[in-house]
Amino acid sequence: MLNKVQTVGGNYCTFKQFVFSFESAIQFEMEESSKVCGSLKEVIIREGFKGSEPYFKYCEIIRQQEGYMGDLLFITIQDKHTDETLDLMVKTANTEETARRNFSIDLMYCNEAIFYKIIWTNYLKFQEIAHCPGFFDKISKFYVADLEEGKEKLFFENLKSKNFKTINKHVVFNKEHFELIFTEYGKFHGLSMAFKSKFPYSFREMAKDLINYWSGLENMKMWQTCLSIRLQDCGIYLSQEPNKDMIQQFEKYIDYGWRGFSKSTEYDGKNAVITHGECWPSNFMFKYNENKKPVDIRFIDFHRSRVGTPVFDLSYCFYAGGSSEIFEELDYYLDIYHKSLSNTLMKMNCDPEKLYSKETLKKEWKMYCKFGFVMGLLGLRDHTVREEYPMDISELLTQVEHMRISDTNERYSAEEVEAKSVELIKHMLGTLLSVHLVMMNLIRSVFKDIRHKKQSEQPSFIIQTAFQIKRSICKYL
Repeated sequence: MLNKVQTVGGNYCTFKQFVFSFESAIQFEMEESSKVCGSLKEVIIREGFKGSEPYFKYCEIIRQQEGYMGDLLFITIQDKHTDETLDLMVKTANTEETARRNFSIDLMYCNEAIFYKIIWTNYLKFQEIAHCPGFFDKISKFYVADLEEGKEKLFFENLKSKNFKTINKHVVFNKEHFELIFTEYGKFHGLSMAFKSKFPYSFREMAKDLINYWSGLENMKMWQTCLSIRLQDCGIYLSQEPNKDMIQQFEKYIDYGWRGFSKSTEYDGKNAVITHGECWPSNFMFKYNENKKPVDIRFIDFHRSRVGTPVFDLSYCFYAGGSSEIFEELDYYLDIYHKSLSNTLMKMNCDPEKLYSKETLKKEWKMYCKFGFVMGLLGLRDHTVREEYPMDISELLTQVEHMRISDTNERYSAEEVEAKSVELIKHMLGTLLSVHLVMMNLIRSVFKDIRHKKQSEQPSFIIQTAFQIKRSICKYL
C-alpha cells in the first residue's frame, strides 16, 4: 500500500489525513471491515476524494451461497461534510479449501486484474489515439486489486447504483438482449482486432500474461466428472427420441468426454482477439427503459479472459442464454455482430474484409462453436434451480467430489433440463450436418486438384493434403 499518492488534482495526501468511521446498513461481521479497509483508502486517494472525513457504509452483501465464487460487498463511501459519494462493489474470493482445490481462484483473480489494469487501459488509450474516445465503454470501471493469496479482492464501480441489473437466472435472453449483446461484442472484438493490426507487438506483450484457464483441464477432476455426467445424461434423454440417428451422432461427445471438450477450447488461427471468456448470462448487466427494453449493457467478470477466436464468446453466450426460437435465428445475430464489427474496424481505419470477413466468421463458427455448445449444456441446470435451494458452490463441489450426484439432482427441474438439453442438441447436430457438407466439398476440391497435378507430384501432394484434411476434420468434429 502506498503511503503517498498523487490525486487527480495533482495534490499529495497521506492516509493519516483521513478520518475513517463505519456505518452499517445491515449486520456485518467485524472482519469484513478489516478485509477491505486498506484498499478503500487507496480508492479514495486515487479518485481524488475531496472530503476530509469520509466514512464507509456497507449497503449489501451477496454471499457465495447464492451461486457466486465468493462474496460481493456493496459499499458507499460518503463524506460527513459534503455530498460527495462513491458507490463500490468489492468482489472477494472464495476462501474455502474445496473451492480453491477445484478452481484456480488465485489465477482467475490475477487474470481479471491483468485485463482491467493492462488490456482495458490500453484499449481506452487506443480509442483516444483513433479519435473516438468512449466509442466502446461497456466495461465497468475498475479501481484497485488486492491479490494476496487466499484473500483476493477486486474493487469496481457499483453498477447496481446506476440501475444496471442482471437477468433472472430462470429467464433466457430474448431477441432484444441478443441484438444488444452481439452489437457490443462486435465493437469489443473489433477494438481488439484493430489494436492488433495497428500495434501487433504491443498486442502480444499485453496479452502474453493472460492465462488460458482451460489449458489445465487435465488436472480439473471436478470439471471432468461434471462434464461426463452431463453428457451421459444427455445420451439418456436422446434415447427417448424417435430419431435414433441423433444418439449415434451424439455418441462421439460422450466417448470423447472431457478430452473432446479440451480440444474445442484450443485455437491456432490468425483471427485471435482478447475474449471476454466467461459469457454466462449473469455476466451481463442491463439497463432497461420504461418499456422494459434493454437499452444499455455492461460486460462483467473477465477472470477467464484469454486469446482466442471471437466465436468462443459468441457461441458461449448464445447457447448458454438462448432458446430454440433464438437458435433458429443464428444467421440473423451473426449478421448483426459482423455489421457492428465491420463498422468498428472501419472507424479504426482497418479493412474488415481483410481482418475478419463474414465468410470467415461463419466458417469459424462451424469450427469452434462446440465450445459454447458444451458450456451451454453444462450450465443448463442453473437456469432451473428451485428457489428453495441455495447455490452454495462449495457444498455442490463436495457432493460431486464424493459422487453424491443424487443430492444435487433434486435442486433442479429434471423435466425442464431434459427439454432444454434436447433442443440445444438438435440445433447443434443440425449445424454438424452442414459441417459434413463443407467437408465433402473440401474433399471433392482436393481430388480435383490431384487430377491436375503431374503424376510425379501426386504422392507428396496427397500426403500433405491428407494431413490438412485430418486437421480440418478434428477442428470441425
